[in-house]
Amino acid sequence: MKQDKTRQELEENLIQPTLSVKRKRKIVQEIKDSLFNNHKIIGGNTQSWINDPETELPLLDWRILYLFAKQIHSKINQSNINPDHFYTEVEAKKAQQYTGNLTIMEDVSLPMVFNDVTELRYGTYLTHISAKLLAQMSSTLLNYNFDIQREATKITRNNETIKEATLVLKNVLEIKSHLKQDSLESTNIVFNAAIGTADDGDELTYNPETKQLQINKGTIIDIVDGYHRCKGSELALNENPDINFKFSLIILNYTDDRAANYQGQLAEATPMSKPKKKQLSSKRHSDAIVRELMTQSELKDKVAVARVPSARNKELVTYDVLSDTIDEQFKLDRMIDVHKVTNYLKTYFNILLGEYAEQFIENPIEWKKKSVMVENNMFIGYIVLARRMYELGIDAVNVIDYIDSIDFDKNNELWQDIGFLNEDKNLNKTMSARNAIENYFKQLEL
Repeated sequence: MKQDKTRQELEENLIQPTLSVKRKRKIVQEIKDSLFNNHKIIGGNTQSWINDPETELPLLDWRILYLFAKQIHSKINQSNINPDHFYTEVEAKKAQQYTGNLTIMEDVSLPMVFNDVTELRYGTYLTHISAKLLAQMSSTLLNYNFDIQREATKITRNNETIKEATLVLKNVLEIKSHLKQDSLESTNIVFNAAIGTADDGDELTYNPETKQLQINKGTIIDIVDGYHRCKGSELALNENPDINFKFSLIILNYTDDRAANYQGQLAEATPMSKPKKKQLSSKRHSDAIVRELMTQSELKDKVAVARVPSARNKELVTYDVLSDTIDEQFKLDRMIDVHKVTNYLKTYFNILLGEYAEQFIENPIEWKKKSVMVENNMFIGYIVLARRMYELGIDAVNVIDYIDSIDFDKNNELWQDIGFLNEDKNLNKTMSARNAIENYFKQLEL
């Protein structure tokens, strides 16, 4: 770094220019392509820096920061983000020689020996694995077996439906970030050395005296649990080859059926996505209320734990919309408050969805084409209305009168006037639409 310059200054200068290209897909793709083609920097990493530069840039290896700044400067010609004004000529040359794939692409092959292994019982072994070795194995040796995984993503291409590994990029990026910050909790990775796959003899050879376990040549190693951690390790090591983190590792020697049963038991306790994690582990009272609504009301099977509801699955509203809005609208200081609000909302939504079953239950996809009534964000309004009725002591059955007074047709200019729909009669930007509908229901005459 040049004497009169600091890394922090470059990072701060980069924040706004980086955010300014965030929604320019062509530019973002050009940046990703250049960094990957020239330096083997994975596109998922680059996207995370563009999405949140204030958090991500301070975590980067200095060489990657140089290369990233070089790309942003090439798109936005601001002298204060030109990395050549910050780094010396020698540093610039060293950075330009960076090739991230060297950190994880070292050859790994079978047979492979693990040390300090404990035999828990026949066919089940416990040891540890470094994030680096996990990343190396993920790239070359590990197999995603659809027969033992909890779910797969089905994609139709050229009239053919194929399976792909289910990957939640947001979760992978969170794991990557925790690895880089040394804040990831140590958890179990689970491999299965599939029975009947070794080239000759057994898949595993264990020596109880030396506590060494060898995975023999030809063995297919299925990833039973830890797929996202594998991918997160790849991304993290790609950015920082010096990461020194170890996972606990369980190595099984099971048939596919038995491995699937093992995975099934894990699935009962393991969340699949951030909203699901929030649903199961959050301590907000509103989360307890939503869990009750999801099991004990007409909203059962209609709440999505993903980011958007699935029309095909007849989902109406996301978990986050319900939980966040209930948390904002209702006073839930005591458990008695939680109990009363829960009972009121169960009755309220039973009446709402029951009275308008055609829209919410029987044919929501068709209604969504012509009405805003079944939009995900409209549930913000329904909860605002419920809160007002609850505070005024109005019986939940009266929701019918208030809903009947509203024209939900998309052709009703009201929805554009208040900013819920844009001029093309499509939903406005998320926050604008949510604020618009919240304000509308706050002002609805009761």
